[in-house]
Amino acid sequence: MHIRTLGNTVQLCRWQVDYTMNNPDETTTPMTEYVPTEEEADALINMYGGTKLMIDTVGDEWIDGITVVSLDQAREIAAKGEVAYKQSLAKKDYAGQLEDLQLALAELYEKMV
Repeated sequence: MHIRTLGNTVQLCRWQVDYTMNNPDETTTPMTEYVPTEEEADALINMYGGTKLMIDTVGDEWIDGITVVSLDQAREIAAKGEVAYKQSLAKKDYAGQLEDLQLALAELYEKMV
């Protein structure tokens, strides 16, 4: 799985572009870039030449569009996988519900006293 972030949003890269970069010392360097859209892949092809390849992202779509603090966090989430990510969301939701319940009980207690 190849991902990147745009701001705090994870983008799943669906295209691979391979091209050759010409260096100032007249050598060349093979390059591979991963981008989320075919339009970006085409722009790279127009700029550098090369080839594009659609990446099989079946099973990875879950990560596209999630909000993170950093690319490092996105990579950590991707490494742990979808199940662990959904479990962490469920824990946060449960903790939030518990906090709401505690607040409601405290307000109820204040009204009773």
